[in-house]
Amino acid sequence: MQCISRRERGFALLMVLWTLMLLAFIATVFGDNARTEVLLARNLVSNARAEALADGGVFRAAAGLTRAPRDGGFRGDGQIYVWRPALDDNAGGEAIDGEEVRFTIRDEGGKIDLNQASAGLLRELFVAIGLEPKPSAALADAIVDFRDEDQEKQAAGAETREYKAAELPWGPKNKPFVLVEELIYVLGMSPEIYRRVAPLVTVRGQGETPHPYTAPPEVLEAMTAALKAPRGRPSAGKSGASGSQSKAQSDEPRGASTGSALGLSRSSDSSGSTPSGRSAFGSSGLGSGGGSSLGTGLSQFGGQSSFSDGAEETETDLEQQERSGGTAFTVHAEGRTADGTVFTREATIDLTGTETAPVAIRSWRLGERTLFPMSAGAPG
Repeated sequence: MQCISRRERGFALLMVLWTLMLLAFIATVFGDNARTEVLLARNLVSNARAEALADGGVFRAAAGLTRAPRDGGFRGDGQIYVWRPALDDNAGGEAIDGEEVRFTIRDEGGKIDLNQASAGLLRELFVAIGLEPKPSAALADAIVDFRDEDQEKQAAGAETREYKAAELPWGPKNKPFVLVEELIYVLGMSPEIYRRVAPLVTVRGQGETPHPYTAPPEVLEAMTAALKAPRGRPSAGKSGASGSQSKAQSDEPRGASTGSALGLSRSSDSSGSTPSGRSAFGSSGLGSGGGSSLGTGLSQFGGQSSFSDGAEETETDLEQQERSGGTAFTVHAEGRTADGTVFTREATIDLTGTETAPVAIRSWRLGERTLFPMSAGAPG
């Protein structure tokens, strides 16, 4: 009996040890799960705060656009603005250390309008973003065929037959673009090309000619090259253009973006970049390029508006340089929290100017992080 009692006690001790090990394992798993939940909650809070900061940057930009730049408002030339919001502006709170909002404003009038731009200007835009001349001409003509109402194919364009041959379940819209996103349906457009060209085009432009003073560098380069192009560029014609003309078009030397033939000058720093996106358009040589409306539009910015000749700028000149006169703007805002979390928001806003809705949001989407450089180990 004594031997059995010892065995029972040993077995009971073994069960207790196994039970304690099981409880310790459960406690460890529960602790890990709890820590994971805490980290997830912290990340959610940081992301939500970064998103709120970025959204606040959009509305901050919209508020600044309701005033003229000379009255403390914002420019539409892509300049980077920095804002460190306070905890409670009305109560005189101080900004949290490390929290920051950066945003840029791009005037839609400075972009190339998909519904009004010529095939030649569109071609030069694709060349400016890195495409070869031949596929650039094909894409430009395909865009013109996509938006026009006829079935007459451009020299390198695409109508219904070409879309069927490519086994696409759609054809050309044969109506004006309503959204920039419709570009993805144009024959020959790839996601990578779209990603590069989308920030440079619009459906809310002010005409065939983009506003030079608020235009992105790639648009300025395309405008310069289009002005220097010879008359009768094949990509702007119909399918009857000869093959020899197309070859001459693809082999012709392209003009440098300095735009010397346009009387265009841009003040640069030692690295060659242009500060604040400001450009100067003189009046010399603006009639070149076949007498297109592009040259006529650029010539409006000659005379006293040139930064290079030192002439005194009038108030009208300054207004022309700061904004195109349109009401649509694209805002790119990035909010960063104290722990380094960054959220990016992009929105297209329209200053409708009505009493009930002074600002209308035309689009609201996520953006690509560009204003806060990525650092090793930093959260996204």
